[in-house]
Amino acid sequence: MSRKFSAPNRMTAILGSVTFDRQSSATNEAAEISPSTRQASGKPLKIPLKLIRLNLNQPRKLLAPELARRIAGGLDLVDAMRQWAQNTQAALHAEYQQDETATGDARLNVIRERAWSIHQHGLLEAINVFANDDGAYEVQNGECRTLAHAWLVACGERRFEHIEAVVRDRSKDDYTKKLVENLEREDLSAIEMGIGAWMARLEMSGQPVPDFNTLETFGQLAEIDHKRAGKQRGLVEWQAVEKALGKTMQWRWNATEAFGFPPEAIAIILRHRLNGRALRPLFKLRETPAVQVRVLQSLEQLAAEKGAEVWTQASVAAEIARAEPAKPVAKQDAAPDSTAAQAAAVKHSLSALRAAFGPSLSEAQLRDEASRLQGDAELVRLAREVLPVIEGLLDMREVGQ
Repeated sequence: MSRKFSAPNRMTAILGSVTFDRQSSATNEAAEISPSTRQASGKPLKIPLKLIRLNLNQPRKLLAPELARRIAGGLDLVDAMRQWAQNTQAALHAEYQQDETATGDARLNVIRERAWSIHQHGLLEAINVFANDDGAYEVQNGECRTLAHAWLVACGERRFEHIEAVVRDRSKDDYTKKLVENLEREDLSAIEMGIGAWMARLEMSGQPVPDFNTLETFGQLAEIDHKRAGKQRGLVEWQAVEKALGKTMQWRWNATEAFGFPPEAIAIILRHRLNGRALRPLFKLRETPAVQVRVLQSLEQLAAEKGAEVWTQASVAAEIARAEPAKPVAKQDAAPDSTAAQAAAVKHSLSALRAAFGPSLSEAQLRDEASRLQGDAELVRLAREVLPVIEGLLDMREVGQ
């Protein structure tokens, strides 16, 4: 099936908004809607679900990658929900109880929970859409509500075959607004935050966004960072992206670090929508990707068997301890005040580091100074080794606050 790109401006071209050769059916359905209602009016309309098109290349990943690709190829949303239910052995009914009817795929659980809410209370807020040239409508925001309607129809609830939507005008700021809105969500996984950060970087660099429904994409982008090849590829510096998003360097690092995980690990992170805090212990295993995969696979199996909440930082750290080979410990005569002595040594080292850059530099100035030292491979290696210490100290401070 051929693909037709609909790109009324550079923003939507970069986002990869697509429509497909369902044009004839979309046009026939659109006949039920008068031309005037296809113009932005701010008033909610009842639009047939089969006329709704998703923008599948966005930070929040509510669909399994393989299913997203099939929808992009023309698979109807309702049929997609039926297939997903079959693949996950989920019962096709509207009622949803988290403890009793949840599946092993957190993404589908999110959709089913929203569907049950809509079934009970109705759609409390209309989705926003853009009117495409082929008579279909592209979702601006409201993907979860749209998929929830599709799930209800797949369950036999035909009264949800239409969805309430407000037609909006496209603008050059649509992409940026949607990106910032997505990044402010508290339920984003580590991978989804990283997708948002990379989308912003590519958009600011005037470059197209790759297909984030393909697992290989993450490793390719991680390699650019690993080799510090961003400037060579014509990309803006991360510092500019952080400033535009109102985020810190630490946030961006946590958001993109998981891109370097093996594809098998990334698939699990997406399937269970794991956040960066839970994954933090795995960041320290950059040199042992096989252990990263083994830990996540073990926890996934444990969750399936016991139905327990295992996706916590403590559980991940405990599983790492079981998965990693034991390391010989050299005998040492510990001094009675070893903790105090260690703390004093760390304070001295951090004070010396701060003094090396001057006592009155801002965060941005410190970053500029540090970037000049990136050519020293040994210095970069040492920085990576002590990073867990810094993270641990900051974690404890957050707990104390």
